[in-house]
Amino acid sequence: MKSLDPERSLKIAIFLVSVFFIVEVVGGVLSGSLSLLGDAGHMLRDVFSLLVSLGAIRISRSLEPTLTRTFGYHRVEIFAALLNGLLLIGVGLWIILEAYQRSLKPEPVESTMMLIVALTGLAVNVYVAFILHGSHDLNVQSAFLHVLTDTFSSVAVIVASVWIYFTGQVIVDLVLSVLIAFFIMLTSIPVIRECLWILMEFVPNDINIENVISDIENTKGWKGFTTFTYGV
Repeated sequence: MKSLDPERSLKIAIFLVSVFFIVEVVGGVLSGSLSLLGDAGHMLRDVFSLLVSLGAIRISRSLEPTLTRTFGYHRVEIFAALLNGLLLIGVGLWIILEAYQRSLKPEPVESTMMLIVALTGLAVNVYVAFILHGSHDLNVQSAFLHVLTDTFSSVAVIVASVWIYFTGQVIVDLVLSVLIAFFIMLTSIPVIRECLWILMEFVPNDINIENVISDIENTKGWKGFTTFTYGV
């Protein structure tokens, strides 16, 4: 099967994930399932990551650097990713607070609706992962990994809904929602840290600056300073 153009693949993925994000929020509210709302937080993260990936592709294709904007507009995606990470930290904290309040006064969960929504979410995630899989574009590959992790979250919600249906133990919904919230925050922290690292213009983690200096100084014809100094 011929792979889709990266930009078209991302557009389709953004549409499907955005629509299901709304479905999952509505389903979570109507069913009373906090884990569904937590999974919607995953979907929200995916929407942002897909938008960042699409923006990066469009920027690289259309917005070239100028004399006054020598770096171009590539850091727009860094700012977007930073805002995304901070937003998801807030979402995770809200889910944990809501889970605590519900543990004090448990509410019934409509497991059948929860199961239907979760199964639909799994189908959406699998299809989106399918259309993104196999691309050689790094942005699309990154988006694929985000969607892939969401697939496992949907499976967890399905298992929880079946458990509630047969046992009536709604506590599993609260436990799962807290686990999802922690997962959202834990996966957001590295993104926030990397964004701040880039915006502060620190040396990338995969580059050994000592080796770079040594290679430059040992280059034939090098006539610059004999040594590099730090903090100048």
